Amino acid sequence: MKIKRTVALLILAVMALGMFASCGGGSSSSEITVSVVFYNDKDEAVVNLENKVKVSGENPTVIDAVRYVNDNFDFTIGLTSDEKNVKSFSSEDGTYNNGTCVWQYYVNKTDKAPKGDASDYVIKDGDKIIYKFESIAETTEETVAETN
Repeated sequence: MKIKRTVALLILAVMALGMFASCGGGSSSSEITVSVVFYNDKDEAVVNLENKVKVSGENPTVIDAVRYVNDNFDFTIGLTSDEKNVKSFSSEDGTYNNGTCVWQYYVNKTDKAPKGDASDYVIKDGDKIIYKFESIAETTEETVAETN
């Protein structure tokens, strides 16, 4: 009788440990690798990090990838005060930040910019994030064309 009770208690203990391990013992986030490219106002790539940007966490965004670049490579990337978008970029090639251009991001293609802030756009493994230093007039024309 004592043996049956001991075995039953051991089985319950193992089951309880299994439940705790599956409820939160492991992390659901995994690391992804993306590419990040910055083009200056002459459409020249000043940064080309093909498959070199590693981002982890649950639902990583474009801004998470930008932070990784800023922290791990020899560039200085300034974010807007609300930290939702890129405001400036500096490298050995120069600093890009003025009132007539903005840093517009694209993901996997450059023909249509995503709607919303870079801090809201969730990226996937293998994505290519492209930043272009574009005139405000170009960006405004694209936005107006989309609403018509």
